[in-house]
Amino acid sequence: MKRSILTITKDNLILEVIDSKNILAWKSGGLEAALKKLLNSRDDVDHDNIRILLAEDFYYLVGFEVNTPKGTSKKLENDRNKIKDLAEELIPENLDEVKWDYSVINRDQDKFFIQCFALTKDFSDELSIVISELNLKVDVIEPYALALASSFKPSKHSFLLLHKDESVSMGVVIKNNLITFSKNLDMANINDIDEVIAFSKKFGGIEISKVLLSGVDGGLVEDLGESLKTSKVDISASSNLVEKKLIKGKDSKVLNLDEKSGPEIMAEVDQEDSVDNKNSFNLFLILWVIAILGVTLGFFVSRFFI
Repeated sequence: MKRSILTITKDNLILEVIDSKNILAWKSGGLEAALKKLLNSRDDVDHDNIRILLAEDFYYLVGFEVNTPKGTSKKLENDRNKIKDLAEELIPENLDEVKWDYSVINRDQDKFFIQCFALTKDFSDELSIVISELNLKVDVIEPYALALASSFKPSKHSFLLLHKDESVSMGVVIKNNLITFSKNLDMANINDIDEVIAFSKKFGGIEISKVLLSGVDGGLVEDLGESLKTSKVDISASSNLVEKKLIKGKDSKVLNLDEKSGPEIMAEVDQEDSVDNKNSFNLFLILWVIAILGVTLGFFVSRFFI
């Protein structure tokens, strides 16, 4: 299957099919003409199988905690209207008028955490028209920050990801698998990065002690200071989006955020399932052996007393 990944930034459209890539400049208001030209520039694009990756300029991405009475968590997790009301306290849009979605990131006995993503109103309107006019079938729209974050397995640690590629240059703060903050950054300006760290501490209570560098010059390590642990990672938002598992049966306004997205997370889930199956088989084997021993012992006891 040739899955096409369309990355939209405020300056460029980037179309990827397998390992081949085309880039075309565009300006706000001219999305339809630019995208039509880009799609017509090659003949291997499946218009029925497109996934869209969005730069920071076109969306809101928020994370928040939902407290629940004991035993009602699962019901509230699936209450889209309730989640919408809570999200609108943080997102300055009427979510009934834009494309938006959410996923449950962490659960506890009396609370859970939501990652919510919504398009800006102007871009949501323009994108909807373009998809309709060009007769495209888009099965997922994902924010760049979320696609990057799906590279990591579930963790209780907090860290700052600094990522740079030909599409974006951004910082993403992740705490307990939840993206708490993301921002376009100038990696050459250390003050930009320091501001993200300070903002996370002041408004999110997040003490960042670890920084992951993806596509960023190693010289930045020294500038960040000795108090921060740094390490390099090699991740790709578009590659993660290719691997994303879709949730079946959602309506057209839902953007298919999946709490188990990303190859690393899926691998871990699969591994846990295999462990559970193995444990179930071992338990069955033990019970079977006990039963055989019981029958055998009963036979010898009865022979002895008879």
